[in-house]
Amino acid sequence: MLNWDLYILDPIIIILALMGIFLIWKKENGTKKSLIFFSEVLLIWVINGIFVKQNLNQLNIVSGFPTYAVVPLILFGSTALFTIILKPVATFLTGKFMSRRIWMWAAIGTTLIGMALSLLIKDSMSWIPLIILVSLFLAISLASQSLYFLMLNEQFYHKIFPIESSFKMGVIINIGMFIGGYLFNITDIINTPSLNGQNQYYVLVIISFIIGAIATALSFLNIENKELVSGFETAFKDNLIKYSSKVLIYLVIFSILFGTVFGFVQNSLINLYIASNIAEQNGSLDQANSLIRQNSDLFSISNMIFGYIVYKFFTRRIGLKNSVTISLMSLLVIILILTFTKNTTVFLVSSLFLGLIFSQIFYILFGIAIMWNYRTKGIPITGIVASAVLLGQSLPGLFINISIGAKTGIFGLANSKEDIFNLNNEDLLEFSNSLNDVISIIFAIAIVFCSAALIIWLFNYKTMIAEYVNLKEIDAKLVGLRKALIKAKIKTRLVIE
Repeated sequence: MLNWDLYILDPIIIILALMGIFLIWKKENGTKKSLIFFSEVLLIWVINGIFVKQNLNQLNIVSGFPTYAVVPLILFGSTALFTIILKPVATFLTGKFMSRRIWMWAAIGTTLIGMALSLLIKDSMSWIPLIILVSLFLAISLASQSLYFLMLNEQFYHKIFPIESSFKMGVIINIGMFIGGYLFNITDIINTPSLNGQNQYYVLVIISFIIGAIATALSFLNIENKELVSGFETAFKDNLIKYSSKVLIYLVIFSILFGTVFGFVQNSLINLYIASNIAEQNGSLDQANSLIRQNSDLFSISNMIFGYIVYKFFTRRIGLKNSVTISLMSLLVIILILTFTKNTTVFLVSSLFLGLIFSQIFYILFGIAIMWNYRTKGIPITGIVASAVLLGQSLPGLFINISIGAKTGIFGLANSKEDIFNLNNEDLLEFSNSLNDVISIIFAIAIVFCSAALIIWLFNYKTMIAEYVNLKEIDAKLVGLRKALIKAKIKTRLVIE
């Protein structure tokens, strides 16, 4: 059945994922406030999931634009550049003013305004400035992602469980994005006289405004303790390994390499390859779209269902060093397989494993960044690391998408899924063979970057993770330090009184 994933698979996955969030909260004796916060975050990222899908959908108009218009639209219209710049800014400013909520509330507003403005965009170059403005609004919202990780660790764990916070928040945000993407996809395939084309998006915008109002209301039920929006106290930091500039250098280099690997293995060429593969089998564009959607969904599903479970029962036992090392080595094996064995089934299966590997490495990396964020003053380490990963992811996609949009080389034959299904058999065969060679080269480059990331990690992980060699030991140490500090403060107050 065509679109069976939207009608059967995705709803089941969403239900299981939501049950997973509740079970995590229930098993760990979460408070009512933490459940409200989880619900708030989930709803906000459902909206962002819809907005991201719409933004990507509108960028498809680039295929009909002349070359001189393609570069600025891809560079400024895809949100990546703005988000890379704004992530450190968001972390720095909210730390400076000791309030994560300021940016979060602003982000909800820009999301809803951006979605409303996107309704005006038409398939014409005169609308490029508006597309860029809408992308800026979306970037402001996406830049808030790091703040939710920080807020969970600060407001609910008193800054002492960064890795745990990273995995929990990462999974919740990913589930929200998945649900938002699902809502967009399910409305996109509805074809009725009363609901079609742009009208479908009007419905999603109205739903988003309702969800945004609920999320905003929930945010006021959790009053932010501004005293926790800061680095560790001096007495606390004196018992920990001190921050040095080489920590940030290693984190940034590793983040860029890691992000670049996934930029190479998860790019738009894969979608074109799947489309050409289906076209060669005399399939339809709808079949290709369905498989492309499944390939994207599988990348997220493995993280949503297994991400936190793997962390709880695997990562915590073998440690961060071994977990990242095994993940990178597994990634090398998968890319090697993809380099020499390419078909739609292999891509689908590999996406399941790639999603899990990406989430494990990213959440560990971001948890480490959160840890160092509290040991420095005025350096937005979480924002810098998040931007470094996104920069790495964006660079391959930027060059690839510009080549596709400008119809360079093989893309002169076809630069969209629709074009592929209009090719004659001879051109289709030429396009498929050439695309296969290009993807092989890209995967070979990805192997080099992945190997470099592995080398950087193996030689510098001790500097990067500091005391986090054994998670149980460092958690116990930080809890002990926090209790001792609280007792000291209470004793000081009693003496003063």
